[in-house]
Amino acid sequence: MKVCVFGLWHLGSVTAACLASKGIATVGLAETATAAAALNAGKAPLYEPGLDALVEQGLRSGFLSFTSDPAVAVSAAELVWVAFDTPIDDHDVADTSFVLGRVRSIFPYLNDGSVVLLSSQLPVGSTALLERDFSGVAEGRRVSFACSPENLRLGDAIRVFTEPERIVIGIRDGEARRMIEPVLEPFCD
Repeated sequence: MKVCVFGLWHLGSVTAACLASKGIATVGLAETATAAAALNAGKAPLYEPGLDALVEQGLRSGFLSFTSDPAVAVSAAELVWVAFDTPIDDHDVADTSFVLGRVRSIFPYLNDGSVVLLSSQLPVGSTALLERDFSGVAEGRRVSFACSPENLRLGDAIRVFTEPERIVIGIRDGEARRMIEPVLEPFCD
């Protein structure tokens, strides 16, 4: 199983490093070549206790890498984990168009049978909207969409990810479940 984590700020960099720490082949898709280079040098985009060390461990093990090329990252993945921190404006209103636009940008690279798991904070109906949008450009490819709401806390994100009290996932089909369960199983005791 190969996972692409798309969106590498707090949620995404923690997700990618934690997946790699359990031996899951993970490639992080960065927005820029500069961001990918910093991560490939073991430098997380923000301070989170233990994150730089976990990124470095993943890089050394060969289970973690970063790129800014969606053709490389997405086309090699069976599971694309969307982990953008949803931006908000000065009035605390979320800019969901930012995240939705990023997901749509990878549509051409998604493989038949792959799964897109959305962890970015998006309103109800966003997953169904992306499913409909993808169906218009699918060209015969079947891609499943699922949702697992973000639940990390600054300063304690690695522990929260690796020792979750519960994992909530919205899944429409059995194929998505068969792809997601093996990725999450190492974090469930």
